[in-house]
Amino acid sequence: MPEQERRIDPSDGKAYTLPEVLEMYRQQYEVSQIRLYWFHEMKPDEQERRIDPSDGKAYTLSEVLGMYRQQYEVSQIRLYWFHEMKPELRFDVGDRVLCNVGERRLVGVVKMKDVWTHGDHGEGHGDHGENHCQRIAYLVQPDAIPGSESKPMITVWYDDDEVVCRERCFHESESSLTKWAAPIISENQRKPLRFSPDEIVVIRIWDTDGGYEQWVCGRVLEIWPSLPEPVLEGFLQSADAVPYKVDVYGHGIFYCHRDDRTLLRRPENVPRAPGQRLTARFELRERMFDNLTLHDTIMQPDCDVDRAAADNDDNYEIVRASELGDQIVVSSSHEILSASELGR
Repeated sequence: MPEQERRIDPSDGKAYTLPEVLEMYRQQYEVSQIRLYWFHEMKPDEQERRIDPSDGKAYTLSEVLGMYRQQYEVSQIRLYWFHEMKPELRFDVGDRVLCNVGERRLVGVVKMKDVWTHGDHGEGHGDHGENHCQRIAYLVQPDAIPGSESKPMITVWYDDDEVVCRERCFHESESSLTKWAAPIISENQRKPLRFSPDEIVVIRIWDTDGGYEQWVCGRVLEIWPSLPEPVLEGFLQSADAVPYKVDVYGHGIFYCHRDDRTLLRRPENVPRAPGQRLTARFELRERMFDNLTLHDTIMQPDCDVDRAAADNDDNYEIVRASELGDQIVVSSSHEILSASELGR
């Protein structure tokens, strides 16, 4: 089933497919009126990016029209856009996200992305209740579900911030996201934190418009600050405190709900090359004389890396364990293992 066009509804500024708009307004208007609204009042989402299977890169429709207009008719390019090119997803396997499950959000790890499934959606969902192939944006494994011992996979149908958002440090105006993201830890189970009040840190906040990670500098105001109106039991149970309250210059107050390098670091460990997914622990950095050093953002000793090896293979197996002392072993591979993973 081809990916359908999404247009911006001027009533709320969000993008929808025609079937979604028909479903939203069918109680208020005739189908013919809704279709007229779709084609005349709702504008195409000019910011939408789709993956071109010819090179695996993401482009807007206007960019694709410019790329292929010398070879194909506009109508052919539009068919290619809607039938062959899939919308770009914001998150990758392994990224940590918050999923909207109705009354609350659940935090977890993306296990699969861009999954296609068949199913009977019954009357009112498609022509004559036929089976249709549908795209699932993500399958997410939650960290925990309050009030339940099981942890079933969460199906995320749409890649939209109201449905799924990245785990990051949240502004004080986003207190509901902070309380849902924070693990529930009793006071007697709290471990010592890495930073103290008045220390300067960098935290990860919302991504840039281009989808890249954004780290900003701030000062720790308080450790284990209380959160307002915590729920103490049941499915809606939430944390009553988080590790850090941080004053970020120019942005205001943020809460950091986990003392983790993916959310909070020392200023010298800000990524030199911002990425679009979960921030890696290790980073290759250039020194003088064209040397590369492998920078560990946790332990912080640097290890020289062979330039030719790095140029020939961007993927490394990076192993660090207490049994190895200060040694870091680097070899061509496609996996990154941290000390905690080696200890399992």
